[in-house]
Amino acid sequence: MKPWNHLIGRLKPGSDYVSGYGTHMDSRTRADLDLAIFAVCVGAMFSVITGFPGASPVLTAYLKGLGLNDRLYGMLLTIPQLTILIQIPASVFFGRHGGIKKWSILSWLLLKPLFVLLGVVPLLAGGLPTGVAVLLAAGVLFVGSCLLWVGDIGLNTWFGSLIPVACKGQYFGTRQRMVTLFNVGFALLLSALLPRLDGNPSKYAILFTLAAVSGIADALTYLKIRPPESAHQPLDRRTFKPIRLRSFLEPFQDRGFRPFLLFSIVWYFSLNLAGPYFNVYMLNTLGITLGLQTILAQIVPGVATFLFIRRMGRMNDRFGNRPVLLLSCAMVCLTPLVWLFVTPDTLFLIALVNLSGGIFITTVDLSVMNVAIFSTTAEKRSVYLSARAISTILIGVVPAMLIGGALSDWLTPVLTRTRVPFLFGQSLHAFHILLILSFALRVIGTVVFARRIKEESSRPFGPMLHDLAVDTRGALYKAHIWSVQFRTFIVHRFRPR
Repeated sequence: MKPWNHLIGRLKPGSDYVSGYGTHMDSRTRADLDLAIFAVCVGAMFSVITGFPGASPVLTAYLKGLGLNDRLYGMLLTIPQLTILIQIPASVFFGRHGGIKKWSILSWLLLKPLFVLLGVVPLLAGGLPTGVAVLLAAGVLFVGSCLLWVGDIGLNTWFGSLIPVACKGQYFGTRQRMVTLFNVGFALLLSALLPRLDGNPSKYAILFTLAAVSGIADALTYLKIRPPESAHQPLDRRTFKPIRLRSFLEPFQDRGFRPFLLFSIVWYFSLNLAGPYFNVYMLNTLGITLGLQTILAQIVPGVATFLFIRRMGRMNDRFGNRPVLLLSCAMVCLTPLVWLFVTPDTLFLIALVNLSGGIFITTVDLSVMNVAIFSTTAEKRSVYLSARAISTILIGVVPAMLIGGALSDWLTPVLTRTRVPFLFGQSLHAFHILLILSFALRVIGTVVFARRIKEESSRPFGPMLHDLAVDTRGALYKAHIWSVQFRTFIVHRFRPR
């Protein structure tokens, strides 16, 4: 099948069924899936500029420009994580009153323009005292994240009704590939725009306004998509099971789901122990400009994701999520070790690490999303999704960010004073300690917890590696044949007569 058929489909003669994402479906479902991809693509500028609910290089530079130390910076970044608890009353509301489509879109429309306040208010006020500016940032992050999580639980439930199970891996792979293409395009535009905005007092007002326009376009596109009550697998609100505090423990008691839940907590703890401080390290220690950070942290991994994510999605459909998750986690475990060798003279290592991350970190997220959405019934999906998200964030992400920030602030003066020798003539840095701890925890998450995840339809890990090795040998042999044929053609075509 030609690659563009994944985006436009082909109508079968005499029927209302089209091909798409490796299967057949009715044309209305296909239109909904395509619109969902289009929506997230036009909204990619919002995530490129803000990185919300995390922090992009732009948002990191804005927050650190307020004079925050690592502890306060980490505490600000935990605000969008702590507010995930709002999913509990949101789930109860959706269960009683419905309206998932309406309230999800409304929450996104209110969220996207909020960041404009960070740039416009200080500009109109002629500058703000540091304390007021920090409170404004905290307020935007708090209100914005509440709106984000309401829309998130609605969207996950919506997707569970929207996507045919037979094509979930290929659909999410194609979706991620297209999103990445737009992320790379917008990041290139941003890297070209940033040098022109240096020293401009309206810099953040301009950037956050561009993000808001993109995000609003994203939200409005969902108006054209059928609500979950009338989607491909209609959601019956009478059987919809909202989250309640007494039912929150049910996923932990489910012996089939619990290993995945524990893996998710440990894995995202390991990622976020050092994760929020990569941008800070590049900005303050390595002295990398904001434009180059955008290229290294967004464009480079984006290109890798675009080139490989659809293939990884097909691997999920072919082998199952579990073995692909194990392979990807094993590769991601290595990235903190490579970062230990990064100096101002070895910045190319950041590009290599982020190329690998663009393939395998994205594949981990893709596999986790598939397991989370499709490992339970539609009636329990909301409970299980939110239980995973809430427990992962409250037990994994938030403590990791706080511990990482506290360790960094505590170790920095000690290591600055002692100047312990390290690799490539470096002195040991607090960030190096975080990287070593992150590596150890990633290995534990993979070896101890990921291996215990159960998935009925998945193939064993060993046979998957064997099949991949056979496929690789076949691809290399085919490339060799093509190269020989091309060389023969050149020789015969240009040989003197």
